[in-house]
Amino acid sequence: MQVLSLASQLAKSVLDKDAFWSQQLSIHLPKGISATPGEYKETVLKYVAQVCFICNRSPGKLRMEDANGRVVKSLCKECKNKENLITKTLAKSTWKVNDSDLAKLPALVQRNPHYHSAASMQLFFVDDVKQLSLAKHGEEGLAKKIARSENLKKKREETKRVAEEKAHEAHLAFIKKIEDDKKAALEAALKANPNYFEDLAREKAEKDAAKEARKVSLVEALQKQGLTLRSDSQLCSNYIMEGTGNISEIVQIMAEMNFYHAKTDYRELLRGIINNNRDVIFGYRGEDSDGERGDIEEYKVVARNRALKNWLWRNKDPERWDSSVPQSIRKATEPMLESIRSKKLAVEKKRKAKSEQKRQRKRQKKNEANNNNNDINIKNNN
Repeated sequence: MQVLSLASQLAKSVLDKDAFWSQQLSIHLPKGISATPGEYKETVLKYVAQVCFICNRSPGKLRMEDANGRVVKSLCKECKNKENLITKTLAKSTWKVNDSDLAKLPALVQRNPHYHSAASMQLFFVDDVKQLSLAKHGEEGLAKKIARSENLKKKREETKRVAEEKAHEAHLAFIKKIEDDKKAALEAALKANPNYFEDLAREKAEKDAAKEARKVSLVEALQKQGLTLRSDSQLCSNYIMEGTGNISEIVQIMAEMNFYHAKTDYRELLRGIINNNRDVIFGYRGEDSDGERGDIEEYKVVARNRALKNWLWRNKDPERWDSSVPQSIRKATEPMLESIRSKKLAVEKKRKAKSEQKRQRKRQKKNEANNNNNDINIKNNN
């Protein structure tokens, strides 16, 4: 026991000396890490035992590395959440340092929480950045730089505010001009024609009556073909509102599209074509939107042709078609049906040729067998 007590006292006397911890500092710590006398023990424990360098209690599970990737500081999660760290961007703007200055400091490297595909985020200890900034600029120089930045920020905000006010005033002036022009035009119209409002109301009533008449005519024409007016049809809407197009052509197109949607796999084919060419259709949005719509119309034509061919392979006999197949579709399918008939005839002809060849081989084998039997009988008789 006395020997253990002496050994304990000797170890305690060694551990209490700065010389021992100064030696450990030079052995275990990377170059560039220094400490003043009296802080050797605390510094070595922080870097070697990897306790949190802020609270000196909790285990530092977060590692702060230098530019060479060496762990020079450890930080616990509790201290990390107490605003002891600062981002690289905020450090540069707040303490007036640059990238080369921050490269000298240990940093906590983490995944960017806002943009996962962006570069990793670097967090620095606020006191480290502050000491670096004071060493670079001095207390007075740092204060001047911060004041200059604040003045520039205020000037930018004031310039932005003035520009927004001018833009708002210009917008109000533009709106006022439009209203004044409308008022002047109305006064001129009333001066030229005292019954201007009555004429305007009569013209609107005539347009509404014409729209209603076109709608009634279109509905009747569609009903004759067993169709209804679709509210989502731009073709029908343009005819009713503006009189665009010919009613017979519109009814024909509506009948065809009803056939494609009700009888064929047109929708599935179109959806697949658009999904396969989505980058081509939606990748470029220039000033000319007609080009993009034209691309989609081309894909619709391709989808209709494929859908019609698929339907024909399942319904090859026109005599079994019902009245829902429009005349235009019947005419369009004539070349396709002729092609199908030709292929069918070619297949049938090929099948018959194979059957004939098979029968000929059977007859030939039968004849050969009969000849062999005759030869055997002749030999036996002799």
